Amino acid sequence: MKHILTFCACSLAAFACTALADPGGPLLTNAGYSCVVPPGIPCPRTTMGLRIYFDEDIDPVTGADETNYTYHPVDDPGAPIPVDEVWSLWGRQALVSLTVLPDTVDYLLTVHGVEDLDGNPMVPQSLVVEPNPDPSTVPDARVPVFMSAAPNPFNPATEVSFVLPAAGKVDLAAYDLSGRRVATIVAGHLEAGRHSRRWNATGLASGSYLLRLRAGGTQTSQKVSLVR
Repeated sequence: MKHILTFCACSLAAFACTALADPGGPLLTNAGYSCVVPPGIPCPRTTMGLRIYFDEDIDPVTGADETNYTYHPVDDPGAPIPVDEVWSLWGRQALVSLTVLPDTVDYLLTVHGVEDLDGNPMVPQSLVVEPNPDPSTVPDARVPVFMSAAPNPFNPATEVSFVLPAAGKVDLAAYDLSGRRVATIVAGHLEAGRHSRRWNATGLASGSYLLRLRAGGTQTSQKVSLVR
């Protein structure tokens, strides 16, 4: 079954728009952005983020799969806006990045195939529209960790950075998209603060991989691409 979220237009330049859960129907929020330019000059494309919240931890592989999110005008399902990237973040969040032009039509975001850690289908509970989405930002003060990798795409190594608000056991590993663990990057106790580790993927095939960081009873993930 597909779960659908509905959008209408607002100015992203002014504020982020929040959707609250509606147990009886789809989520309602605002999307699009306003643009003021001299006559004859087209408005530029801009990057828009849809930060989706679920009511429990999502499976990071299905949560970061771009094919599980479709964004299109409400009256034209055959003209979807391509999803640039998706990050599965901090257990219960997914951040969808799109490149859009200013528009005033309603849009639908269809979420399908996202599962919880037991393989059950997940229903989005709320959503925030963000200009210039950044997966390293933490909109909720309870979020304990974040992770980024640079460069991405990479060949053959990338630097993985993360923050721990408290000391504790950390497990940072790389997985292929079938869920197979292909490398252990960190396994042990680390102090609170910023950390970085270099992952060298020599010997692995080109393609997408998922970095998964577990710490403090939570987890965060990011998809990276190895390009030879």
